[in-house]
Amino acid sequence: MATLYSVDFPFLVFVIFFQLFFAFITFLISYFSFRIYRLTHQEQSRSLLIAFLLIFFSYAIQTAFNLLILLEINPEFYVMFGIHPLSVFYNQGLFLHVFFMTMGITFLLFTTFKIKSKKLILVLLFPTLLVLIFAKRLLLLGFFMITSFYLFFVFHHSFLNYLEHKKKKPLLIMLAFFFLLLAQLIFLFMGANPNIYFTAHVFNFIAYSLILFNLILIIK
Repeated sequence: MATLYSVDFPFLVFVIFFQLFFAFITFLISYFSFRIYRLTHQEQSRSLLIAFLLIFFSYAIQTAFNLLILLEINPEFYVMFGIHPLSVFYNQGLFLHVFFMTMGITFLLFTTFKIKSKKLILVLLFPTLLVLIFAKRLLLLGFFMITSFYLFFVFHHSFLNYLEHKKKKPLLIMLAFFFLLLAQLIFLFMGANPNIYFTAHVFNFIAYSLILFNLILIIK
């Protein structure tokens, strides 16, 4: 797992801003999914609620840890034990972000293919989490590879669904998952360069906005 001992202040503020916004918009998506579930009682809506609630937790937790890094709360306590506070906060926040984000995207896969079997969910989810837990230094690489793999199948399914129906709502969902997949692939192959980071987050912003807009249309 990566260790952070120095953080560029403007870049960290930029990261926190995006993470806070993504936490807000994914919470809205989970809220509207909950409203749709109350109206329709569809299992797919409940799975979508769980998926985006997990993604919300991933962004909210990482935002909180990055704020701790920014504020450097009580650094003397950690220095007493020979541990740099930035390293502690960064590693914990990164792992929890990866954990909840991976679970969220896995539930998106379940939602897309309408998987209801709890055993099948565990068969897919448990090995995925084991890979991430034991990846250590390759945590981010494993995370981006696994989530890109899952998002590819979600996008492929939504693409076929759009070709079958050719309506506005399937088109919005297809485009949303295309941008989510594109963002993960950028992180996977191009690293965390600030310019690349910004581009990938713009794609995430477009994707979440399309999903939210589609849910609002469904409720209306």
